Amino acid sequence: MSWIASAVFVGALASIALVFTMQGLRTQGEERMPSTSTAPSAASAICAPLSGDDLGDTKWSPLGSSYVPSQADVGPGVIESDGFRRCFAPTPAGAVMAAANFVIQGSAGADLRLRLAAEATMPGPGRDAALAATGTGGSTNNSVQIAAYRVDEVDERAALVTIVVRTADGRLIQGSVPLAWFDGDWKLVVDPLTGAYTVLSPVANLGGTTPWSAGS
Repeated sequence: MSWIASAVFVGALASIALVFTMQGLRTQGEERMPSTSTAPSAASAICAPLSGDDLGDTKWSPLGSSYVPSQADVGPGVIESDGFRRCFAPTPAGAVMAAANFVIQGSAGADLRLRLAAEATMPGPGRDAALAATGTGGSTNNSVQIAAYRVDEVDERAALVTIVVRTADGRLIQGSVPLAWFDGDWKLVVDPLTGAYTVLSPVANLGGTTPWSAGS
């Protein structure tokens, strides 16, 4: 079970996608993205304030058999001993970084997938569904590598970010990752009926996206 195979974080490959509208995503969060000129709120104090909005200095580190991106002023601001990563900038670049980190964590083993469901998803029925589905997963660590991204939509409360991954056998697969800003960080928005945050589809090339990988 992984980001590629798990019903929690992907759902089956299909010709139809889960529909997360920006208006629906905005209503998920309790707070607006904080201005970089304002003092941190009690909620955002959990994460040190970050403000970076440029992915030009990305560093890549191994996590399981994949590589995961980071950048000092974009995030993740916290990397825990088990590899769980959180705290991202309230910017478009922070949304991209969060989406990419969540995708890799969703492929890095059962323990991280459980933490992803418990701690990096919006509270409510969606999180409950994700936790229930995660409990049925295995422990396989699948190698997928970030290949590209595209910011589909973003504002002060929500984002839709397409992440393209390359599988171990060379296929390119993409999914649009829905995020909401909540409790001082980006969180996944999960379909309460399926426990999934996206449906993946194969793509022939990286057209229409920005190449972004450990080898670039």
